[in-house]
Amino acid sequence: MNAFSVVENYFATRGVGIGLLQDIRRYKDYQKVGNISFCQAVRRARSGPVRIKKDHLSCPGARFVFGVAGAGPAPIINALVQNRNMNTTTAKKTVGRVVRLEKAFEWIVLHRRLSKVNIFFFTPEKTMRLLTLFQTTGERLTVDLSSIMALCGEITVRTLVSEKTTFSFGCRDSRKYSGIKNHELVIGMPKNKIMLLAKIIKAADP
Repeated sequence: MNAFSVVENYFATRGVGIGLLQDIRRYKDYQKVGNISFCQAVRRARSGPVRIKKDHLSCPGARFVFGVAGAGPAPIINALVQNRNMNTTTAKKTVGRVVRLEKAFEWIVLHRRLSKVNIFFFTPEKTMRLLTLFQTTGERLTVDLSSIMALCGEITVRTLVSEKTTFSFGCRDSRKYSGIKNHELVIGMPKNKIMLLAKIIKAADP
């Protein structure tokens, strides 16, 4: 059983692996989607593999963090001012702390396979078990939380750039469109952490 499936089975959940690619030929059979948000694409990928060109993302936040040409921070700042009661200065600082991807790529593939970034929706109890497993190796997981651009920025891009496990309670859009349940939070894990976690799980299995 591969590492991704080991983690899925152990925690009784479905994950989504995220790949960012230039060449899509290996994934031509994936369902092509467009004009949807990244959150919606994640939700679809929990049922079956999908692919989307980054230029076809509909959400300004996702377009910004994935580095779509011409996608600036202005729409996000305006939304924070209008919908979150932030002043402009605070909104600019908040957006300025968001990690933005500089890697050149054209396609996002989302599937239930081990990828550079892997997303799981966990309950607090499952998160406790995850922390317990990692602590058997002496590793301590730290948390840097935000309530904007949760799945695209705080989970996918931050995990890819930092190569560290990330946590998020979601944002309004991600909770509305990605299928995060009220009792769940989101965890992003890089490929090496999934492989480590699977090794720990297998070693603990009698």
